[in-house]
Amino acid sequence: MNTIKKRKFRKFVEKNKKFIVGSGIFILIGLTALIVGFEIANDWQAMRKWLASPYATTFFVCFGIGAFCLIVIILAFIAFKRGNE
Repeated sequence: MNTIKKRKFRKFVEKNKKFIVGSGIFILIGLTALIVGFEIANDWQAMRKWLASPYATTFFVCFGIGAFCLIVIILAFIAFKRGNE
């Protein structure tokens, strides 16, 4: 059973290799732009102040719930799609 899962995972990675690499590059570019933007604006104090506020906690909780829901929806879509094959 374990070898079947490994084969399926390898097949999935090979099939979606471009998407995985593209997503990683997009995230790295976004983080770099964020850091460079804060450095240019010289506004790290505002970022620290915001992170200490209750708005940051609310944002991260809502962001986590939204990301979890998105992952569940994507996995359900993949499961239904494979069920119809």
